[in-house]
Amino acid sequence: MKMEYIFIKQKDEYCVSQEMFRNFLCVNKRIEFKNEEDNKSDIIIFDGQKLEYGLESTEVEKSNEMIFHLMVEVQGDGEAQAGILEHFDFLIKEINEKNGTQFAINTVWNDVSSYYGKKLYPDISKVENMLRKIIYLFMLKTVGSKWIDVGTPEKFQISINNVIEKNNKTKNDINAEWLTYADFITLGYFFTAPYSMKTDLKVLFKELKQYESFDALSDGEKQADDEVKKENKEKGKVLTADVIRKMSDEYEPKNNWDRYFSDKLSVKGPNKFSKDWGSLYDIRNKVAHGKPINKADFKKA
Repeated sequence: MKMEYIFIKQKDEYCVSQEMFRNFLCVNKRIEFKNEEDNKSDIIIFDGQKLEYGLESTEVEKSNEMIFHLMVEVQGDGEAQAGILEHFDFLIKEINEKNGTQFAINTVWNDVSSYYGKKLYPDISKVENMLRKIIYLFMLKTVGSKWIDVGTPEKFQISINNVIEKNNKTKNDINAEWLTYADFITLGYFFTAPYSMKTDLKVLFKELKQYESFDALSDGEKQADDEVKKENKEKGKVLTADVIRKMSDEYEPKNNWDRYFSDKLSVKGPNKFSKDWGSLYDIRNKVAHGKPINKADFKKA
């Protein structure tokens, strides 16, 4: 398992040779450079561990810069080795910072990220596909096969349609396979983005006009003594609290978490879910795009 770094600085009177570069890193007692005569290899003793290393230096005359290419390697490819290299990585950057940030440091090879990425990605992929399955089966059984049109927020539908178009397909082409085109973050929108089951206010006003009187109590709470109210109620012309609640459920923007899942999941609420899902999405993208990740990212995910 190895790490490779490019150290870049403007050429001046400081740190202009490999020996001076080694001395620069040795300002911290946890790092010691040695040469093993037996196997003719250069090693670094870091926290009592042996790291093989290679060091090259280059002068770039055109930009008047000095470049050092440092490679460090530890035998083995497990979590212990990843931990050694991660701590070494932190220390050399701390040394540079405490010495006035003499170098711009670019990590050009990072087996620590590769190690944690390979461990993480299968689990993240499994979680993503499990959520697709949960959404599909639950909504199919709760709303029916047209759930994608009547049981999802606009933000969710737009995101999926954009992916479908990028793949040169239409909604009719994919039939019931909509969720295949929902990327990771879009799956979160399904739970957290608010939407209304009904949005046409003209329909709402038409529904309201059919009622001739208003009863603030629910149907089970009292029987109207007034004969007119009683007659209207029997004809369905009294606007009761129960009717208002039904209308509210249909027209008030709500997210699917509150609408369907709040009493079925152990997560405390949509905000907690959204935050966690967003954090997992960020780490997933780091893994997918080869960005640096470390043990803290792994544990968080």
